[in-house]
Amino acid sequence: MLCKFNTIPLTAQKIIPELKITYTIKNNRIELKNFDPARAGKLIRVYDNCLPVISFFHMKGNIGTTTQSVFEPSPGQGIILSVQVVDDNRRFEFTSAQNLSMNFSPLIVSVQMMLCGLAFSHTYEQAGLVNRFDVFIPANKINQLISVDMLEKLLKRKILNLEYAVKKSSHYEGALGKVLTELEKPNSKSLCTKIENFIQSLAMQDC
Repeated sequence: MLCKFNTIPLTAQKIIPELKITYTIKNNRIELKNFDPARAGKLIRVYDNCLPVISFFHMKGNIGTTTQSVFEPSPGQGIILSVQVVDDNRRFEFTSAQNLSMNFSPLIVSVQMMLCGLAFSHTYEQAGLVNRFDVFIPANKINQLISVDMLEKLLKRKILNLEYAVKKSSHYEGALGKVLTELEKPNSKSLCTKIENFIQSLAMQDC
């Protein structure tokens, strides 16, 4: 099964976000740029406790205003894995150089794997409850977590849509469900392991 997004013309109406969250990769870890804790401090949390292996941020909260997260590409080698569950969605938009896709479904479950040299953005318009984590996998960790076949497909396509891997069962079950549960524990000692297990579970799927 081919991994591809439904696309619409680039003439679609442009959304102006009320809150913009920008992040990139610096010193082999996720770094937020121009971050305003007063506006987004309760929405975003960055985890570095898995370093030097992986770093990630967790975005969770009810989004009543138009919010955009933007990834600025990094020249180094590595992979970004963006995973999210959006309940009570009204409008969600994903944008990159390759495509523009929109989703108006009440429930969104998406898993996207992208090269860190690719700029992309997620835009939420009165999206309800967003539960999302973005993971940076550095070059020296890729072969331990991702199969050679999946990596070859990613290098060719730049983006892989892997939501099929978690749609075969409820997103609250399996490896993804375990990660979402651990994210609710501020001092979890097994969160990093469960994230790695989730990434490895994706590699076993046919995309």
